[in-house]
Amino acid sequence: MSRTEQRALHLLTTRTAAYYLHAGITKADLVLTERGRTALEHLLRIGEEQPK
Repeated sequence: MSRTEQRALHLLTTRTAAYYLHAGITKADLVLTERGRTALEHLLRIGEEQPK
């Protein structure tokens, strides 16, 4: 996968996770909230592991 494709996938995943978190908070849905929070935390951990 090219660097550009990796970046696009990361952005799409981040957007989806943020959507889940927002929808969960808005609808008071604990499953969506936790799904969004977990996905964003995972993305942060991956970002910290990436060489700079």
